[in-house]
Order: sequence, then structure tokens, then C-alpha cells
Amino acid sequence: MDSLRRLGTAIAEAQDREGPAVDLQAQRVRFLERATKREQRRPAKRVAAYAVFAAAAAALLFFLLRAPSLSFEIAGTRGRPGDWIAAPPDSEIPIRFSDGSEVVLERDAGARVVEVGSKGAVLVVERGTLRADVVHRDDTEWQVNAGPFEVHVVGTRFDVAWDPSREAFSLILHEGAVRVVGPMGDSGRVVRAGERLDIQVGEASPTSSLPAATAVASAAEVPSAAHTASTEGSSSASAEVVVAPSASASWRSLADKGDNRAAWAAIEAEGVDVVMRRSNAAELVSLSDVARFAGRPAHASAALNELRKRFPKDPAAADAAFLLGRMAFDQRGAPSSAAVWFETYLREKPSGAFAREAMGRLLECYQKNGSNEAARTLAMQYVASYPKGPHAELARRIVDEAPAPSPSSEQPIAP
Repeated sequence: MDSLRRLGTAIAEAQDREGPAVDLQAQRVRFLERATKREQRRPAKRVAAYAVFAAAAAALLFFLLRAPSLSFEIAGTRGRPGDWIAAPPDSEIPIRFSDGSEVVLERDAGARVVEVGSKGAVLVVERGTLRADVVHRDDTEWQVNAGPFEVHVVGTRFDVAWDPSREAFSLILHEGAVRVVGPMGDSGRVVRAGERLDIQVGEASPTSSLPAATAVASAAEVPSAAHTASTEGSSSASAEVVVAPSASASWRSLADKGDNRAAWAAIEAEGVDVVMRRSNAAELVSLSDVARFAGRPAHASAALNELRKRFPKDPAAADAAFLLGRMAFDQRGAPSSAAVWFETYLREKPSGAFAREAMGRLLECYQKNGSNEAARTLAMQYVASYPKGPHAELARRIVDEAPAPSPSSEQPIAP
């Protein structure tokens, strides 16, 4: 027995030498610490998961509750933004919107609905007379553009007319009020119910505050400011007789003042050809503007052609190509000629100030000419370059509807 006891004691002493005794209390403490840390991490993970879920739910709720854009019908057929709407010479075309607003194109008028949103729409009158009856709401946002003029609408009933050949604008307010922004030399003009505003671009003083009993004239009969004042007796503007100044008068100083009729009279007094030959590039641009505002589109084009002929390296030469294309498209209704000029501008000034507008206009030219494959190729370029541009909707529709181009198809000028 003593020998067994001695053996047990020796084994115990050997174990003590091999390592420290197990501290059960320390192990318990460490176990509880690890358990507490795990419990602290779990709520953090749950909070992150809840945050992700809440963000996704908020995004979905915003999408579901977002007010849809207005829809519209053209003579009973569903309309699409960007479509050209032209009334025939013998009838009107109604455009009805889903908010209850209604627009009517009078005979031989042309317009586009270029943008629709949840609060209103943007329309462009390209020629003729448009009658609008816009439903009033607290957040209504409607706009009607005619030439260089913008009519900002809240809720009202009005008629607006635009004659592009004479650059004559006319507005009659039947109900409510609108603000007109344009080349009047100020921040805009408020027109109220019972008032009429007639402006010919380049006139020093537009005619306003006329009785609205008389309907807006047709596109071919939109009066100039001076003519309206003399025939209808405006209380706010008197008839202005333009007397041809002497040949020594400076047409440029008159143009700088915005008196384009007097400037053109001075040019004619000196001789149009003489003035053109003496003018530099900048003066030829100004001369073209004066001619255009004075209702002389042929002379306006001649001045720009003269600029490109004599000053081909001047930066204004490319801009002249764009302006020639715009005049060919808007005033002469010649999309083939306009396309050549827009292509020229994009080739000479691909990143110029008018690049987006030139590409969009060129897209319209291809569409009107039936150049479907060129239109599709250009439409893809437009969407890639200007995804939110004014012609983006038209470009996407062309891409979606047109067949894929063949290898030998015509290609547009790459900007």
C-alpha cells in the first residue's frame, strides 16, 4: 500500500510539473465574455438588414405613388410626344389631355407636344393659331412656345398664333393670366384676361392691352404691331411710321437698338449689294438677322451665303450653315436642303453651340425625307450624346420602330 501511495504521489508531482492547473473560474469568465459579444453583434446585423429593407420599401412606395405623366389624344387617337400635328386647310384638330385640358389647332396650323409630365405639358406652335383651355391646379406647369416666345401657363383660356415667315406673334387672353417671355428686352410680360398682345420680332414697341373681342387672326393674317395699332386704336401704343433714313445713317447702330425695320430701310437706301460687299463676317451675320426680322428671308440667306463664301475659316461660317438649315426647314419647308446644311454644320463644328439642335433637326429631316436607315443611325447617336435632349423621345421611337440598317445603307454625317 505504501508503495502504491508513493507511486500516486509521484504521478501527481509529474503532472504539476507538465503544466498549470486548470482555472475553472477564469474559463467561466471568458465564456461569458464571448457570449456577450456574440449577442452584441446580432442586433447590429439586424439593424443593418432592417435599414436595407426600409430603403427598398421607400423606393417602391415612391414609384407606386408617383403621379403618372399626362396622356393625350389627337382627334381621338392616342398621341406621342414629338409627333408633328398638322391641321388640314378645311378643319380643326382637337388635342385632349388626361387632366381635362384641351388644345385646338385651327385650320392649317401646325404644332407639336414635345414634352408631357404629371403637372402639364410643353407645346410648340410652328405655324398658325392654337386655342388652349388649361385646367387650373395649384401645381400646374404648362408652357406654349411660339417662335422665340414662351407662354407660361398656370390655368387659363387663351389663343396664340405664330407666323414664322413674318415672325409675328399674337396672344389673346380670355380667362386667367399668363407670362410671356421673349425678345422684348425685359424679363417677361404678364398678360391678363381681356388683353391682347401682338409682337413682330424687331419692333421696338409691341402692341398690348387691346380688347380681346376679336379672335386671333389666322396664321397668314397675324398683324404686325404697327399695323394693329393703326387699325384698331391701341390705348398703349401708337402707330409708328418708319421713314427711310438717309444713306449716311448707320444701319448697324439701328440694328443694335433693335429697330430692324429702320435698319433695313437704311440698308436699302445704301444698296443691299453694296452693304454686303463692304461687311465683314460679324456684320454679315447682323445683316442677315435684320433681313430676317424685316421679313426678307431671301436677303437673309444671301448674307449668310456671302459670309461662307468670303470668310470660310471664320467661326461664324459654321454657324451660318446651321442658320441656313433652319431657314430652309422652317421657312421654305425644304427638308432635303436643310439636311445638307445641318450635316455641314455638324461636320465643321461637331461640338459647337448648335450641335444638339442641329442633330435633332437633321433627324427630323431624315424622317421627313424617308431616309429611315440614316435616321435610325443618327437617332442612336443622338440618344447616346443627349439622352435628355428635346429630340430624345423621337430618337428612341425611331430606334425602336425602324428595321436594322443594311451594310450598304446611307449613313449620316457623324458629329
